[in-house]
Amino acid sequence: ALSGTDIISSANIAANAVTTAKIAADAITTAKLATNAVRDEMPSGSIIQTSAMAQTNDLQVTINNSSSNTAITGITTTITPTLASSKIKVSLHTQVYAPNGQYLAVMIFRSVNGGSYAHTTSKPHAYIGTLTGWQDSEITIIDSPTYTLGNSISYRPYVYTYNTSANAYLGWGTSGGGAATTMFSQEIKG
Repeated sequence: ALSGTDIISSANIAANAVTTAKIAADAITTAKLATNAVRDEMPSGSIIQTSAMAQTNDLQVTINNSSSNTAITGITTTITPTLASSKIKVSLHTQVYAPNGQYLAVMIFRSVNGGSYAHTTSKPHAYIGTLTGWQDSEITIIDSPTYTLGNSISYRPYVYTYNTSANAYLGWGTSGGGAATTMFSQEIKG
């Protein structure tokens, strides 16, 4: 039997030699956890990070461009993944209006590390039209971007109309009270 104090010091324990099973549950405190220890133990599919929510009040963009993509630069969300091969969940909440005979296609585009914005998919995420009033629109996508750790990934909506016969709108401005457009992103462990 060992006796005395400091018979086994921390210098004598190999790095990574103490397993989770050897640590009593009540011995773990936030101060003792490594920065990424909890994240690394989470299973695939877990949300491990959420960006700050971007919010723009009274954003209203008039669209009348007949199949030409228009960037909505007034709202953008940016996230920097902490793991390789993560997926990114992007959520956009806004209001739209497209009158009789008109349609508004809404897509989420991505920019990796300050590069050009490009489609996350070849199809619109929402195709809204022939409304008699403003309509809430909630768009959520799961994206699988190609990136290198340390790269930031930004997302923003792009829109186009079906034709040029009438104006469509993304976001509801101050007319009639206005509303908020919000967008945020979350990292999902791969």
